[in-house]
Amino acid sequence: MNEAQGWPHEPTGRGVPHVPGRHSVSPFNFLPDVTEGFDFPRPLALIDSTVRKAIYTAGVRPTVSDVLKISEILAELGVRDESLNMWWWGEGQPDQLEYDVVRALGVERFGFRINVFSDTLVGDGRSPAAFMRSTVDMLAEAGVTAVAPGLLQAPDADAARRQADEFSTLGEYAASAGLSWTVTIANCARRDFDAMVAASNVAISAGAARIDLMDSTSALSPEAMKLFVRTYRTRLAAPVPTTMHAHDDFGMATAGTIAAVTAGASPDVSLNGVSYR
Repeated sequence: MNEAQGWPHEPTGRGVPHVPGRHSVSPFNFLPDVTEGFDFPRPLALIDSTVRKAIYTAGVRPTVSDVLKISEILAELGVRDESLNMWWWGEGQPDQLEYDVVRALGVERFGFRINVFSDTLVGDGRSPAAFMRSTVDMLAEAGVTAVAPGLLQAPDADAARRQADEFSTLGEYAASAGLSWTVTIANCARRDFDAMVAASNVAISAGAARIDLMDSTSALSPEAMKLFVRTYRTRLAAPVPTTMHAHDDFGMATAGTIAAVTAGASPDVSLNGVSYR
């Protein structure tokens, strides 16, 4: 098709619209007006959340054996980064199934880089994270690769300073245990953006190896997702890898995740969209 036939440009860029036996899509996908703004992560990683989401799916309570079967499938598919949860829910010990799953995957060695979020690593600065060290010790003993504190929004300047101290302490203690650490930012789209960026940079300066963003309520349209991710990344103090995890509250998780990838955030996904959402 050419300009005389109503086509404004020749398709150029990252692909062609029709490969027999493989795919057939619109040539508009490859026009420079579409592709010139792409900024894919390099390298582009896929972060998998299938296991932790299976645990939360309504009407399902998988056993550790079930989880190991799921993990075998993930390993066969080539998954290398597995994101797990270990919630303490205000108790003196973590959720038993989540802890058992963390230990099982740490022992079985599917080739995963295991990153575990725990709500006891760093707080919002109002009260000390009393279980920080014991949580790190527990996860290191279980054979995980990285720990993941949540980045909670500090209520005031004093709390923000205490939170910054906790990130510094966590960074030092995790390193002493041989672990790297990442940061999880839930509900990122509806947070105070400037405060979130400032806290992210505090975490980066303390040694955070990756920032995991989560659009927890699907608050970003695909167009807004691109701008959000692009803006956030340009405001970071260092170019650490960034991921995006989108929920499907409005049926837009896939579209939003793809939009995030084109703006520089690797996808954090679950197999077949399995989730409690």
